[in-house]
Amino acid sequence: MKKPHLEVTQNDKSGLHGKCSSCDAYFTIAGPGLVRNPSAAMKTLQRQFDKHCRQDHMREDASQAVTRIVREATKD
Repeated sequence: MKKPHLEVTQNDKSGLHGKCSSCDAYFTIAGPGLVRNPSAAMKTLQRQFDKHCRQDHMREDASQAVTRIVREATKD
């Protein structure tokens, strides 16, 4: 499965809009800050997307699962 990435779908007066390439979740940045500092707006959109990926697309692989299970079993 390909790693999801942010696709910018619109960048105009209405705001900066993007979506997840994997699940079509949408992200939007609007307001006066977009015009004054477009690079900061893009970073904010990227942070929204990164948070979405961590919550919705990241899954642990087998070695991470083993580590977690051992850590939980040896607590205390």
